[in-house]
Amino acid sequence: MKKLGILGGMGPLAGAYFFLRFSQLTAAQRDDGNPEAVLYSASGIPDRTAWLTGRGESPLPALLRGTAFLCDSGAEVLVMACNTAYAFFSELREASGGRLLNMPELAVFDAVSHGAGRIGVLSTTGCASAGIYRAACLRAGVEYVPVPSRVQEVVNEKIYRKKAGEDITPEAFLLAARELMDAGADHVILGCTEISAVMGGGVYPALTDALETTARAAVVACGAVCHPKLERRSHDFCGTFV
Repeated sequence: MKKLGILGGMGPLAGAYFFLRFSQLTAAQRDDGNPEAVLYSASGIPDRTAWLTGRGESPLPALLRGTAFLCDSGAEVLVMACNTAYAFFSELREASGGRLLNMPELAVFDAVSHGAGRIGVLSTTGCASAGIYRAACLRAGVEYVPVPSRVQEVVNEKIYRKKAGEDITPEAFLLAARELMDAGADHVILGCTEISAVMGGGVYPALTDALETTARAAVVACGAVCHPKLERRSHDFCGTFV
């Protein structure tokens, strides 16, 4: 099997949560049935949203150093546990020799496979302003539905409150997803790894979790087997999604 490299630290919980889900989703009977993995929690990487919205220091040099560290550690498959960092995907994929998986592309592909035609994305303001998911939707031939500005502000605030260690409930993001669907989306991608950590791997109708999709793809890319994929199920809170 191939070794996985996880570029985390953006924030640290998100990288640790990615490794947790990668391990939980691997169908292995013994310890040695799991792929080797290296988690590099590079918490000193400058804030991606700050840079993409015209403030702060570029995170690209630090992202390149993290990528080099993982490659030097023998990682043959790479992921970044931060959707916003995929604004720098082209440079990092080249630096990794093509080893970096594309989380936004994988999430959009998964959503389309479940019948999505008009996709909205809950993410940081930096991710939204960089057009990361808009471009992925364009390449997939589906419509991208922008998040209403007032909803985007709330989502971004809750993401950063989660980074600060506050207890944010899934309902906060389910409400935002419902508002996005009211704005015209027929499918919503959870496009922030802090949101993924809040949602805890829950399966909901018309929602795709980018971290979950990428963790499964990483298991397969490393040569292991995933546990059977759960069917999307109804949830009392989001019955209007069905």
